[in-house]
Amino acid sequence: FHSSWRPEFDGNYHQEGYILASYDGAEPVEILTWVSDRASANYHGNNQNEVVTLPLNNSDGATKLQLTFGMREAGNDWWWAIDNLVVFGGASASASADLGGSISFEVVAEGAEPISYEWYHDGTAIEEGTGSILALTDLEVGDAGNYYVVISNAANEVTSEMVSLTVHLPPTITGLTKLKEGSAVDLSATAEVTGDEEEPTIYTWSEDGVLLQGDNVELTVTVTGTEPISYQWYHGEELVEGGTESTLRLTDVQGDDSGDYHVIVSNQLETVFSEVITFSVVPPPVVTELAGSINVVEGEGVELTVTAVGNAPLTYQWSKGEEMIGGATAPTLDLGNVKVSSEAD
Repeated sequence: FHSSWRPEFDGNYHQEGYILASYDGAEPVEILTWVSDRASANYHGNNQNEVVTLPLNNSDGATKLQLTFGMREAGNDWWWAIDNLVVFGGASASASADLGGSISFEVVAEGAEPISYEWYHDGTAIEEGTGSILALTDLEVGDAGNYYVVISNAANEVTSEMVSLTVHLPPTITGLTKLKEGSAVDLSATAEVTGDEEEPTIYTWSEDGVLLQGDNVELTVTVTGTEPISYQWYHGEELVEGGTESTLRLTDVQGDDSGDYHVIVSNQLETVFSEVITFSVVPPPVVTELAGSINVVEGEGVELTVTAVGNAPLTYQWSKGEEMIGGATAPTLDLGNVKVSSEAD
């Protein structure tokens, strides 16, 4: 509001000006006090055509405000003149709406007409935002941010409080990775090929090491979107017990853990399915047939054969005692015509 204040202070007069605020008919609260006593903390000196901006601490849930301006102990020709009063209130400090939805902001202002409005989004004026109501429809990601309105008339210009708009986003899966903890090594390579082109061509190659029985595996999904986001992992068509986080950890994997895995991600707007990630657990080889011990006559020919099962390729290495036999890398070991010296484990 505009204020012209001429205070009087002497032995007879101790002029005071005040403003009372009452919400929904409740007991008024004094929100401004000016006095003419220079020794007071509330002293306000002589001012003509002063622009005064006073914050209002609106009560939660209040729907009606009454302001009362008054003076105490004034006399003679001392006065307080008030004009061009504008009362404005913004929207709440924060608001939210769904992607593709709509929302409206409204500001209430009183004062001498005409009153003009200019809405801003993150500091940039909104071309169509020239009314007391700002309607936003078909919301996009870029509509999120801070909004406020500048209100003005011939006497004054005021800026509303800022309201922060959050646009709720559906979940979007941006990554699905597998991390293995085990003895087998993952391999990767990058090659940069330079030719006639200005920019080199880059080739990448990678191959996961085998997943062995007893290893640990972590499957992690990376998601963007508005919280809260829920997760449910599946092994084939079966729910994974406890698989309700973004990372699924499988420890001491066994053959039954092999197969396809995927995760279903959802929030209040949408449910999405991840791609399938597949792995196979390789069991250790098992020897199914090998003679424990054999007796032969010196000079006879002997062949030793082992039968084993497991994921191919299987490798073999025969040993005599604690020493490996060079070149003995097949399922069958031909010892030729044995001698007494051939006796061993």
